[in-house]
Amino acid sequence: MSNLKERINSLRETISGGRESDATYMSKMKHWCCVHTTRYEPKSNEDGDLCIATTAMATDNEFPRASVHVTLNQVVSSHMGGNWDDAPIVVLAPYNDVVSKNGNPQEVAAEDTWFIPNPDTGLVLPDSTYIVKPSKDNGKLFEIGEKVATYKTDNYTDEEIEEILALDEYDKYRYDEYMSGDVPDYNVQSVLGYDEKLIKMYKAAEDKKAFMRGLFEEDRFVILNKLLRNAVVKMAMEKMDFRYVLAHENEESGVVAETAREEGIRGNSGNKGHSCSLECELEMVGCSYIGCLKNMKNKNIYEFYDFLTTDTTPLKEKIISSILNDKPLPNMYGIYEEVLKDYIGSSKRWLECIDDNEILKKEQEKISKLEKDGISGYNPYLDEVLHRQADRMTKDFNQTIDNFRQNPEEFAELKTRLRQREKAVKENIFDILER
Repeated sequence: MSNLKERINSLRETISGGRESDATYMSKMKHWCCVHTTRYEPKSNEDGDLCIATTAMATDNEFPRASVHVTLNQVVSSHMGGNWDDAPIVVLAPYNDVVSKNGNPQEVAAEDTWFIPNPDTGLVLPDSTYIVKPSKDNGKLFEIGEKVATYKTDNYTDEEIEEILALDEYDKYRYDEYMSGDVPDYNVQSVLGYDEKLIKMYKAAEDKKAFMRGLFEEDRFVILNKLLRNAVVKMAMEKMDFRYVLAHENEESGVVAETAREEGIRGNSGNKGHSCSLECELEMVGCSYIGCLKNMKNKNIYEFYDFLTTDTTPLKEKIISSILNDKPLPNMYGIYEEVLKDYIGSSKRWLECIDDNEILKKEQEKISKLEKDGISGYNPYLDEVLHRQADRMTKDFNQTIDNFRQNPEEFAELKTRLRQREKAVKENIFDILER
């Protein structure tokens, strides 16, 4: 077995050793490698191409999440948006090859580059794709093949644990810190993968070090798996002639964003681009409405009334109107048009504060195009996903309401109570609701 430490150290030559800096390296798109960390191995789509499916594809359009996310030249770090420490599969593909198959991403960021691919194909992977995954027989500690690398995930010998910990001095330091339970307060959330349940348990623990020691002793193989997985990714990337580069809102990430912008692509030096985007806002609205639908189901008629009249929302008001007027809900795609309208209104108010004429002109052009072409003009693929999800959601909502109609007497009482509520709201006579 070749020496792992030597192979990893070969990736860390210093500038004095003749290697260009990471920032200079990442200033060229030909050096970018897409890294997708996941729990699911890529599968062939209907066209026979290997692809990464969107959540919309994987859930038969139940959830309208249309985006696929990758990092560039590094494995994703856990943050408030998710924890990938135990995700065993890592898909690697040259950025330029991915773009040639799918077109440009919506936005480039070292920590979060994201695409909205064709909803019928997913993110199509090129022939140059390389996959890192757990070995089936759990035999060798790791094996680097031509297109696939495998690694062991269980039953490590003491010798193998020492070999894993020898890969990186910083990883060894963090591992020893975890196992001792001596984790600084400022690092607790990150170490616990932003898991709210674990964080709550940690805060309630009298002996916090003992809590951490117990937690990590129980999960020590998860930590070791992560360290080995990342080491194998680095070796696989080396085999692909790419360099592993950590870029966390520093010089390297700034260079990546600038390089993208020079090519006319949105570039972001942080990792919050998607969470602050119109695309995400549209996706999240649909997801929240699915949550509303799930809450409606399995309620009796009285619980349903309480649900509809507590913390009312535009959707609940539409459901109430549908019930009182004996009409089905209109297609839910309208909610996305309303979100877009609100977005345009907010953007116009924001534009009033801009003094820079050049920026003002560009932003006004974008808003004018949005007003003219709607979501379909903004992003046809996203528009198609939203239409498909709205069709499914509308059908599911109307079916749920029809299920309540199966008990005519109780449904009539529901309508009576809703009319009383409507009258009380109009006349501002709230005591009617308490009768």
